[in-house]
Amino acid sequence: MVYALLSAVRERSNLDPALVEDICFGNVSDGKAAYKLRAAALAAGYPNTSGASTVNRFCSSGLKATADIAHAISNGSIEIGIAGGAESMSIGGDRLEQPFDEEVLKKSQEAQDCMQPMGWTSENVSSDFNVTRPQMDEFAARSFQKAEAAQKAGLFNDEIVSITTKVKGPDGELKEVTITQDDGIRAGTTAEGLSKIKAAFPQWGNCTTGGNASQVTDGGK
Repeated sequence: MVYALLSAVRERSNLDPALVEDICFGNVSDGKAAYKLRAAALAAGYPNTSGASTVNRFCSSGLKATADIAHAISNGSIEIGIAGGAESMSIGGDRLEQPFDEEVLKKSQEAQDCMQPMGWTSENVSSDFNVTRPQMDEFAARSFQKAEAAQKAGLFNDEIVSITTKVKGPDGELKEVTITQDDGIRAGTTAEGLSKIKAAFPQWGNCTTGGNASQVTDGGK
């Protein structure tokens, strides 16, 4: 995916890759992302004089990468850089593989709280700011409907790079497919339909569901 993105940037911009001094991508869950970015950049035709790094600020990682490149340009450290982001949530997650050091967590309740998953945060926000389940479902439905209309009108076409990859089919066999559009847009979504989905985190609240929350997805920007 990253290789395809960097190749498209080089081709569509007609930029001499030798002028690119740094490449920074946001990534949340892959501890080896920097290796993959470096390899993808070299394979896409950028020279080994172009730096490569990744940054993790969770949901705003891509924005953080953009900010870092912008700051490097504005302060004169580099003249040309590329920023982006890529995730493969289907093979990763944000939970720790091992519990954090209990002695550290004992020092602060906030330290303990920050180790909780995002579903807990979502329910806290909906409770603290009086955002109801119907409001969340209605907003999510309108979002899907607008995205569906825009996709059918071809408004996203110029922004998308086709990706050829292999996916496992129902029979368990790997098949090569070419992805040409966002497949996370659920056509025909309505607030009524979303209202029938069970709460994803009933231990914390009943507002967040698999219909009105962010999907588990793979993608880049």
